[in-house]
This record gives sequence, structure tokens and C-alpha cells, in this order.
Amino acid sequence: MFTPRSNHSSKPSKASSSLDRKQQALREKELQLQKKKEQLNQLINEAPQRREEYAERRRRRLASDSSLAPKPLGDKRYEATIAGEMPMGRRMLRTEKRDGKLVFLVLCAVLVMVLIWVTRLVMSHLG
Repeated sequence: MFTPRSNHSSKPSKASSSLDRKQQALREKELQLQKKKEQLNQLINEAPQRREEYAERRRRRLASDSSLAPKPLGDKRYEATIAGEMPMGRRMLRTEKRDGKLVFLVLCAVLVMVLIWVTRLVMSHLG
């Protein structure tokens, strides 16, 4: 009933060669994906160890850096700051905010007075 075809020509047909190329491309893609999968699995398996190493390095760095090391709790009312710099982790008090607003208003008033004085000076030389 069914008879197998016999390929009498020595050249492979175009259809079979394009199919072979597609199969080869798929095999290469599969190999690439398999390599990628292995790399990702290895990364997943190494993640806990890497996290521990990172945490250990961070602990050592924090321990060696005295400015980042935890300080004992004490009375912060007398803590000195450089050039009015706010210490880390401390919020501004209401009185400090009020004083800041007052200084700002005084400086604005001084600026207005200087501008008026300069304007009068210029007008007197022009007029």
C-alpha cells in the first residue's frame, strides 16, 4: 500500500535542508538555554553563602569605622555640633524651628533695608 520514496538525486532538497537548519538552530538555542539554566541554578545555590559573606564584610566594615559604630546612649542635650550641623537621627525641636524662622525674617528685613538704602543712594546721585 505505502511505498517508501527513494531519493534519486544526490542533492538534498531545499525543504529538508531548511528543516535541518531550523533543527540545528533549535538545538543550539536549547544548549544555550540549558547553560543559562545551569548558571542560574548555581547562582541560586550560592545565594545564601554570598549573603552571609556580604553580611560579614558589612559587620567588619561597620566595626572598623568608628563614625558608623553604634554609640552608647547618653544625654544628648549637651552634644556639640560643627557649624550647626544636625546630628544623624535627631529631629529639629519646635524651639529650633521657631528660632530658624525668626532669623530668616530678620535677615529678610535687613535685606529690604539695604535695598531701600541702595535705591535712595542711587536716586540721590542721579537726581
